[in-house]
Amino acid sequence: MCHSITAYVKNNILASVIPPGFKFWINGVQVTDPAQLEKILQRYPQFMLPSLGGFQKPQASITTSSPVVQRPQQPIPFQTPQQSTSQSRPTNTQDKSQTASGAINLSADVRKFAVDEHNMYRRKIANGEVPNMPAATMMIELMWSDAIAAKASEWASKCEMAHTPQGYYCGLDGYDNIGENLATRTTSADGLNSDEKLKDAFQRAFKNWFEEYKNYNFATRGCSKVCGHFTQMVKDSSEKLGCGIAMCPTGVKGFQLGTPSYLIVCNYGPGNNFSNKPAYETGVSKKCPQIRPVLENGLCTGNGKRGPEKCVDKTGYCSVWKTEGKCEMCNNAYYQWMIGECPKTCGVC
Repeated sequence: MCHSITAYVKNNILASVIPPGFKFWINGVQVTDPAQLEKILQRYPQFMLPSLGGFQKPQASITTSSPVVQRPQQPIPFQTPQQSTSQSRPTNTQDKSQTASGAINLSADVRKFAVDEHNMYRRKIANGEVPNMPAATMMIELMWSDAIAAKASEWASKCEMAHTPQGYYCGLDGYDNIGENLATRTTSADGLNSDEKLKDAFQRAFKNWFEEYKNYNFATRGCSKVCGHFTQMVKDSSEKLGCGIAMCPTGVKGFQLGTPSYLIVCNYGPGNNFSNKPAYETGVSKKCPQIRPVLENGLCTGNGKRGPEKCVDKTGYCSVWKTEGKCEMCNNAYYQWMIGECPKTCGVC
């Protein structure tokens, strides 16, 4: 969808400001009817542009630069194992990544397992192996990020089944938004004292998240039940993964207190899990992005460069918008739109 109209909403009435050369097109047809424009902007608020010099600023903010918050309506329905009264700490000691106090250090083997499991599910989607889900055409292969994992571990160590505030991770590892999935389960006090037990915990969580595909209607982008964990796992533009897990001897707040439990946090950079966007692209004309330019067994891999293929601005107003702070990555509702229209001015290429 091409778009170049500046519009704002005031008292639920659309007011359009169309400077010379600015038009809004859908499938090759210019949209001029205010009622139709209002419906478009209500459904796709990210197409509301920043103000132009000398024109009134939008009164309603465009889509936020944070992904749709993945808040499970109820704890992940894991089965509760038999409890043990013994108290012990995890003992896996080899090749650890840095983690927050209270979280469990993950060995290189466990970190690789977490990435491989995610890419296995993403490959299933890419190859059209999931019932009622179309094949993805530009699914990026995830890579592990120690920086993202460190923040995930830090949040997990709080032992609370709650998501981070919006914008909490902005700027982490160079991303304006980070996706976040949570899972918790009761366990024995020594339930995570080996790499194999840690792998089992992650595998259970990943499987439960992915099984939410049964609740997702790709055509309508709607969920019959909780499905946001699934859409985040298979968001094709996500590039990096970082997970943390914490043992909570007295339970997890918001889930169950008084019983040993663990909390898993997995973060995705970028998250890009917006409710008005498909979980992934399916068009036959789509190709791997230049950040991961090589298609291999369904996934886009390799090391390319970030940004558009041609580093050029699409409008002459970019410098004006930059002086207004519209290129700022964080606390800026315009950022996603700006890096598409003004990549050179905003320094993303």
